[in-house]
Amino acid sequence: ELGEIRLARSAFSFPLNRPDDVRWKPELGGGSLWDLGSYPVSFIRWLCGEPESVFGWQTLAEGGVDASFAGLLQYESGVLGLFDCGFSYPFRVEAEVVGSEAVLRLERPFLMTPESRIVIRRADDREEVITLPAKDPYLCEVEALTAAVLDAAPLPVPLTSSRANVATLAALYESAREGGVRAVSSD
Repeated sequence: ELGEIRLARSAFSFPLNRPDDVRWKPELGGGSLWDLGSYPVSFIRWLCGEPESVFGWQTLAEGGVDASFAGLLQYESGVLGLFDCGFSYPFRVEAEVVGSEAVLRLERPFLMTPESRIVIRRADDREEVITLPAKDPYLCEVEALTAAVLDAAPLPVPLTSSRANVATLAALYESAREGGVRAVSSD
């Protein structure tokens, strides 16, 4: 219904006001991109595949980790992926897919609360709303791991996808640190 995908956009943010939180500590892997940005980046990659190149911008907190991060994922097909994340913004969890025929908006896509829903807006401004069942994401993780261990079920997110996500995040950090577009390593 969306037609050809042209743009994918996603955001995840909340105010982190606890100064001793592990996410503010660079030596423990802190930073908004590692913590929150992995969700929007993973969503865009799941939808569009592996990006050809990335560009990132960050705002550093006093301790040296990124308090906010914005990035662009570029695809050979011309599709663009845009995301932002941060510990200094109000709570936001959203995603949007812009196609040639319609726009799909996901509200609270990474949390699956009663407020989570999908809204499809077509070119003639008609909207269709699809509600989703609330689901505890941590329970879903435990159930998936249990099924993999006990029943040899495949994991919903294979290790190769997790590694590719880390490679994309690392390229985004490199871009933000050094400036310029970075290719994403497939190693």
